[in-house]
Amino acid sequence: MALYPATTDSEKIHFNQLNKKTGHRIKYLKVDAETGKEVSSDEVIKGYKVDTDTYVEVSNNELENIALESTRTIDIDEFVPKSEIDPRFLIRPY
Repeated sequence: MALYPATTDSEKIHFNQLNKKTGHRIKYLKVDAETGKEVSSDEVIKGYKVDTDTYVEVSNNELENIALESTRTIDIDEFVPKSEIDPRFLIRPY
């Protein structure tokens, strides 16, 4: 048996962080972890960590090619009495 969340994080409310004194929005800079220098967005790529300091570069095309197709349907295998469900599974919809 497997359980999958019925909700996603996209349905949650997100807030911006603001400077308490000025009310201005806080920015997050992309910074090279080794040099400490700011990196422009066009110089940022995705990578998968395979070892302490080893990454495999992954392109957006590669990610699109492996994306699973969503059918947006639910297959129900069976129904069970509520008494047979562990109460901790009722905390979050699955």
